[in-house]
Amino acid sequence: MARIPERRAWALALGALAGAFALAFAAQKTILLADYPDWVYQGVVAHARVFSPGEATRYALKNYPVPNSFVSAAVAGLLSIAPPLAASHLLLVAYLAAFAFVLSGAACAISPDDGHAKALFLFPAIALGMPFWWGSLNYQFALLFFTAYLYCDASRRLSPLRLAALSILVFFCHAIVFMVLVAHAGLKGFLARRRVVVLALLPALGLALWYVVGRYVVARNMEQIHLTTDFAPTVANLLFYQLHMLLKLGPFHNLLTPDGRSFLAPFPALFWALFGLHGLYLALAAFAIAHRLPAQWRSAAFDGRYDTVFFLALGAASLIVPLRLLGVADFGQRMMILAFLGLCLRTPFTRAASRAACAIALLAALPALVFLFRASANPPPPLPPAPANGASDALMDRLLDAPIFARTAYYDSIRRRDFTRPIFPSGMLMDTRDSKSVAPAAAAAPTP
Repeated sequence: MARIPERRAWALALGALAGAFALAFAAQKTILLADYPDWVYQGVVAHARVFSPGEATRYALKNYPVPNSFVSAAVAGLLSIAPPLAASHLLLVAYLAAFAFVLSGAACAISPDDGHAKALFLFPAIALGMPFWWGSLNYQFALLFFTAYLYCDASRRLSPLRLAALSILVFFCHAIVFMVLVAHAGLKGFLARRRVVVLALLPALGLALWYVVGRYVVARNMEQIHLTTDFAPTVANLLFYQLHMLLKLGPFHNLLTPDGRSFLAPFPALFWALFGLHGLYLALAAFAIAHRLPAQWRSAAFDGRYDTVFFLALGAASLIVPLRLLGVADFGQRMMILAFLGLCLRTPFTRAASRAACAIALLAALPALVFLFRASANPPPPLPPAPANGASDALMDRLLDAPIFARTAYYDSIRRRDFTRPIFPSGMLMDTRDSKSVAPAAAAAPTP
């Protein structure tokens, strides 16, 4: 029997992993991703506001462009061909397929020798990262488009038109990723004396200016504006926060059952084994970046050196960002994920390291896949409460936790066409009835 080339084997493994997760989510009656139901709900409400104005009178579409609106707008658009819950499934399946394709293309363009293996290594940590399980799909789509930008940049396909389109898409997805893309492309264009790059970014920058004026000047009396900045109370708190933020970069994610317990609570030995694999994954990535990147630097052209410096600086900056900046929780983690993506794509891995990292990534991601398939058939029963002195059990419920059942009640409201629920104030809709009381409750929801 002919042996499958290793590069093709990694590509097939990536396709199988993405396909398996897509199938697991497609099998669910409702998508179990913490905050995703809220964004789907906003899409249904937006569609009702346009086509049935008398049905959702509590809300109004904002009259200025808004980041965090891509997912809701996409759901609203899909409602012309599918019912609401089917639209939420279609969007998520498209996201997984697109991310596998784009990540593989970017990795192969930057590292032709180990591109498919690197894409498989990164997929569980980036496409299925912690913000994904918390339902921050706008951020995840921003990561997808940012990866597409890196692919076009590395393959010399970044025309001004493509840069303009990608920057606009990223703007409508997430402000932090947009700022990083503008900084990366703008500074690189300035150093390379390519004025056309700056011109290509102007449409998206114009939208950003419009957003700032609309949000913080025109709508100030209509919305509760949250610009709080929270610093860690002690150095110990800051160090613990940074350590947990680093740990969230890996492929293992601790999904919580409806009663707030770890899905692996009945199997503590398995939990800690997977947590160990998670740490080994991060150690392999850190070792490769520390020991292989300097050699790559000496032989790299301008693009490689620029990316290395930029993403190292971005990673360093993420470690000193406050716990909450300008009202955005875990600002630093979102920066760190981008830095991790950029550095790993630029770091050459040895064959042994690639094989080990891919094997660890697959093993660490499989339990969540099994849980999703089981939850699609039979919702998990309540687990017994943690023992009063069970420090290990309590820690299991908090480490790398993702409360994927948190907002499933929004799906019931969608079915009943009940348009009276509080919504995240950072989306495309504004609650005109009592925005100042709704906004704090929604903004208080933790987001990784």
